[in-house]
Amino acid sequence: MSQPLMTVDYRRATREDSAFIQGVARHLWVRQNNPDAKMFCRWLERYMAGDNCHHGVCHTHFLITREGVPVGHIAEYLYDRQVRWGADGWCKLCYLGFDVHPDYWGQGIMKSALRRYISDGFNEDRFKHLIAECLTTNARSKRLLEGLGFEPVQVGSFDQFRHMWKYKGLIPKARYCYSHERWSEQVMQKSND
Repeated sequence: MSQPLMTVDYRRATREDSAFIQGVARHLWVRQNNPDAKMFCRWLERYMAGDNCHHGVCHTHFLITREGVPVGHIAEYLYDRQVRWGADGWCKLCYLGFDVHPDYWGQGIMKSALRRYISDGFNEDRFKHLIAECLTTNARSKRLLEGLGFEPVQVGSFDQFRHMWKYKGLIPKARYCYSHERWSEQVMQKSND
């Protein structure tokens, strides 16, 4: 007997969602995998106060729901200008952050939400490249990103050193990239199957 499909959705976060999202970001198990939780909460507070552009980065926060129940969030950090990116020249670059409450880990919720978010973002031309980072010890996030088609990219030694110094730890970070071209290839491949 097959299990019923779950309805996973995301929407722009409102002030009413702020306490839930901060609760997820501050959860002990989430913080162990996300050393940027304090900074994220400051950015979320600015966003809720109507200040969504800070130091040239515009950020938007989304609430993830399953069957209408809040379960996690996605944070989008877009530069307010195009940035230089490899052979593509100048393009729209987006840094992506995400967390799901530990009660919902391992259920495919984040994968479903990110698939839809990525598809919407590329279809709406909000960005051309997505960058996501996680600690190298965060196997769940690495599997999630690789399963979505993100590809690992090298993190420069200065960036690694600064990251390890900032968080007073020796755990380096992994960086992943996903491009509009890669997404288009995957969409074409699915339509041919």
